Amino acid sequence: MTGMTIEDYRNTYWPQLQVAVDRLLQGPQPPYHTGRVIEFEPMYSAAYKCVCQQHSEALYNDLMSHVHKHFLKVAMEMQHLDDFQLIDSYYTIIHRVLYSLDGIIPIFTYL
Repeated sequence: MTGMTIEDYRNTYWPQLQVAVDRLLQGPQPPYHTGRVIEFEPMYSAAYKCVCQQHSEALYNDLMSHVHKHFLKVAMEMQHLDDFQLIDSYYTIIHRVLYSLDGIIPIFTYL
């Protein structure tokens, strides 16, 4: 395995992983299905390469920051819902969170 520069990480590997995380956080489109929204093998490989090439700290920080921003956005959207809308959307939000965790955790296991 050749050395991965920080530019390689920033320009190639993290953008790939970020798109995958975004797709997982959005969850499957209705009607809800259990099929994949990403290809997992390339994502496992990208995360593994980042960790092996000493970019695990950057990967961890980028992942945490990205997920945090996503859930801040969700929280802001929820603040604008009335009580009935909030109750109706609660199931959808929980479903997406659980769905995304089932994909994000395995990809970043090597962290």
